[in-house]
Amino acid sequence: MAAEKYPYENLKIVDISHDKGGRYKPDRGFPSINVKNKKKHADKIKKELGSLTEEINQKASEQGIDPKLIFKIKFKQNVSEKDLARFGCDFLGDLASENNAQVVFSDQERLKTFYQKWEKFHSDDLTSKGNPKHNNFFANILSLSRLNAEDRKGFKLKDVDIEDDTTYFLDVDLWFSDTRAECLKDQENIKKILGDEGKITDFYIGDSIHLLRVKATGARLKELLEEERVCQIDIPPKLMSEFHQKLDLDLDKLNPVEVEADSPAVCVIDSGIVPEHPLIRNALVDSKVFREDLDDDIDEHGHGTMVAGIAVYGDLEESIENGLFKPSVRLLSARVTDSNSNLGPDDKLYIKQIEEAIKYYHENFNCRIFNLSLGDPNHYFLGQQYQSRWAHILDNLARKRNLIIVISTGNINEKHFNQDFGLEGEQIKKNFPFYLYTEEAGLLNPATAVNCISVGSINTELRTSRGFMDHSQKEKGIDRLRISKENEPSAFTRTGPGFNDTVKPDLVAYGGNMYYHARTNKLISNDYQSGIPSLNNNFFDDGKLFSCASGTSFSTPYISNLAAKILNYNKDFKNNTVRALLANSADYPLEVTEGIENYMQEMQSVILARLSQLKENTDDEELIELITSILDKRFLNTQNKNKILKSKKLDDKTKRLIKAVPGVEAEYDDFLLRVSGYGFPDIDRALKSSENKVTLWAENSIKMDRFDVYKIPIPEDFISKTGLRKITVSLAFSPPVRHTRKDYAGYIMDFELVRGIDLEETLERAANDDKSENITDLGGERCSFCPKTGIIKNSTLQKATFEIKRTPQEYGNCYYLIVVSQDKWITNSAEFIETTDEENYSVVITLEHKKEEVKMYNEIKERIDQEVEVKPELEANV
Repeated sequence: MAAEKYPYENLKIVDISHDKGGRYKPDRGFPSINVKNKKKHADKIKKELGSLTEEINQKASEQGIDPKLIFKIKFKQNVSEKDLARFGCDFLGDLASENNAQVVFSDQERLKTFYQKWEKFHSDDLTSKGNPKHNNFFANILSLSRLNAEDRKGFKLKDVDIEDDTTYFLDVDLWFSDTRAECLKDQENIKKILGDEGKITDFYIGDSIHLLRVKATGARLKELLEEERVCQIDIPPKLMSEFHQKLDLDLDKLNPVEVEADSPAVCVIDSGIVPEHPLIRNALVDSKVFREDLDDDIDEHGHGTMVAGIAVYGDLEESIENGLFKPSVRLLSARVTDSNSNLGPDDKLYIKQIEEAIKYYHENFNCRIFNLSLGDPNHYFLGQQYQSRWAHILDNLARKRNLIIVISTGNINEKHFNQDFGLEGEQIKKNFPFYLYTEEAGLLNPATAVNCISVGSINTELRTSRGFMDHSQKEKGIDRLRISKENEPSAFTRTGPGFNDTVKPDLVAYGGNMYYHARTNKLISNDYQSGIPSLNNNFFDDGKLFSCASGTSFSTPYISNLAAKILNYNKDFKNNTVRALLANSADYPLEVTEGIENYMQEMQSVILARLSQLKENTDDEELIELITSILDKRFLNTQNKNKILKSKKLDDKTKRLIKAVPGVEAEYDDFLLRVSGYGFPDIDRALKSSENKVTLWAENSIKMDRFDVYKIPIPEDFISKTGLRKITVSLAFSPPVRHTRKDYAGYIMDFELVRGIDLEETLERAANDDKSENITDLGGERCSFCPKTGIIKNSTLQKATFEIKRTPQEYGNCYYLIVVSQDKWITNSAEFIETTDEENYSVVITLEHKKEEVKMYNEIKERIDQEVEVKPELEANV
């Protein structure tokens, strides 16, 4: 059926050769800043630097360690890495908890440079143009100081009352030194601080990251929190065991098909599998344990076997219904969790085991797809914190090894509902979906990884088929109160945005359901009525092939399965192409979009009622004025929402309420992306085209601060036939990352689609985008995307759609797609060790006319073939 609907191959396109150099960039040197009393300001800088240097040296002497001059400089406006180096300071990272606070390293030799320039600033030396020397650097400084213990406490450690005699296992993140030898020296100094009350039990040195697993008393922990070498300390992640119910299904005959030898591989990193399960052994290629404290690779918990079943078969309910079990992937299993589904042991860095598994299966089995249905239930993303080390390492692996790493967003379980949201029982339904947009529903570590695919969940129905649930029970509905409806976001799914407001989750898939059981007053999400069916690890004990559970753990392997199907179609596709195709094919169930629209309207009245009450109970004139302006408009929009959230007189409860409600209408797309990403992918749409839906794709590379242009042929039927038309663009790239930077990704990219102007003008506007006559100055010639590209610009996977409802004849029969790169720090970083002139990216464009009788494919193909033939001639002449 799918082959009949989409019978044609997607079409590869190439960019247009041009001789334009880099895009115009305004001068981003020091900001022009002055101080009223320059000498007083200069003396303050010298005093603060001298004081912190003396403190660091004295403390190191008392501890018997080598001093390391690491400190923070608070600026009015951030300074570039190169400019810091000119003043004798190596940039280490940004302080997550403060704005414009940069952490730097120096030493006595390099401080001479700092003091020499300071002396010229202090003594009123002038440049050849008559300006004070080094004024803009020193006038920009607000303060210099040591980092304190609170600066170094991680998300979970902040809530720990540290007791001197208690022993803790800790993840200690050190500021990265230039070489491995220097990193090892830092470790030796940490050992001296620990003394007899602690030890380093494991360590990891990678690209710009240095981690320790430390066992130490509370007294030593307090010392570490004051040590200059330490970036951050936190409590190691712990996973949670989940219940799953067995299914007793009467299958007359089980004839699993053997996996094809050339099928793509998927590695499930989890609790292991049961190799002899009849629906696993036909797909299993290799299984291995990556922990020294576990005896074998056998799944004692069941989570890994369930995840593996979905990774292998995709929709197992469909397989159960039709009795056909045909694996679409070769299965690899890496066991990293124990019988309780916990990472461990306590004295080891878990990410090392995961990295080892990824490297092993990539190098030995050419596996490129890795499924991680794992997350730290006690570490959700709040913003104003460092990107997680776990995410950093996964992002680097995905980038350097061309991998597709698929991660679950994590679940909100009953404990979270009670402790984090203050909700239980029927209250959860009454507060759905409000709580999904509060910060407590944030993504679990490591789902914020930017070069990986993060997956959320939407609901299945409470099933009635094949013994899943008795139909009469469903109709009565006496005991079971579902939290949300079929195809709506699952009540347990976690939501974005991700780090630096990236789009997260990227995608969603079915992850089961959740209901409130009135008689028992319990939340149920892992029984045969609500759960996703998959494979049972205890098959040999109880004779049941299948079990059921709900969670993003089980929506995630479905996306891994789709990624494998794309690689099965073309094994040479780069990871970025797989991501872009999945996103391009994705759409939202109607229940998701209507649900957010209804929520937005319903919550407006709640907000207005709350603000009316607040107005009556406050005497603050400024707050009254803000509230009055909102009440007069009768709705909360983005502008007045941002204004009132800045008010210091607004109570926390009202702030929390306002933050969780979209401002009409501008924030609709933002809230949609936060809960469902780009939607639910359609594998048939991803792989093939039809007469009225034609997909184009390109794999390319680009230098920093450059642009590529693609000519998009617009066929006659697309222009002349009335009806809704769409042009959907998806872009994927995998930048280098650094977890101690607020600009976590080394560069960003975006795109524009223009029409009605010729190639020469397109190139000129693209090259001068920050000057006059740029793309943003265009009117109807600039295609207006939804969501707006500003919302998705920080994301490494982007998708937006341009809808055409009126006949666009005046704009001609070709549009131009402009793909732009913007350097953030990689060309400005002394520490960035990779040497590459260009960065890979993939772009996918789909032209679709909603009328099926429209014929577009052949015309587009012919015009693209002509462009491909012409390009070599153009390149020869450039």
